[in-house]
Amino acid sequence: RVPIILVGTKLDLRNDPSTLEQLTEKHQRPIAQSQGEYLARICSAKAYLECSSMLNFNIRNVFEQAIETYILHEQRYRNG
Repeated sequence: RVPIILVGTKLDLRNDPSTLEQLTEKHQRPIAQSQGEYLARICSAKAYLECSSMLNFNIRNVFEQAIETYILHEQRYRNG
């Protein structure tokens, strides 16, 4: 079974007035961190991370988590 990492992107838009206005017009709203964490638990994700390339926030952690998850998965897969 392939491990899943759930990543919430464009975190900078969560509080952006223009984005919030557009979502409100569609009767929508940004996903809260707690909602992302809940979804990660439901789909048995190995991790839930949020990032913003615009703010250069948490990008490195996303890649580090992906690499770590891959390495651990490969070790378990090879060792049976």
